[in-house]
Amino acid sequence: MSFVQELAETVRNKGQASSDELEREFPDKTPQQIFKGLRNARDRGFLELAKPGRSLGRGKGRAPGLYRAPTEKPRMTPAVNSVWSMAA
Repeated sequence: MSFVQELAETVRNKGQASSDELEREFPDKTPQQIFKGLRNARDRGFLELAKPGRSLGRGKGRAPGLYRAPTEKPRMTPAVNSVWSMAA
């Protein structure tokens, strides 16, 4: 199992987690590696960003965001204008 999959599985088990919380779970990894792993898991569709990190002030950076398992989004069906659009 890759590190990205381990991160995603840990977040799913916890419900939601930030990179700071995951540092205790993976003490052998640096904070940068955990952050990149979370971003990769989000890009692959394993996780989604539940709450983006807030700003800590001018020049102080951002707080870590919360990640969670992806939720099902409702799919909208396209409106049908005519029989010709139904055939397409």
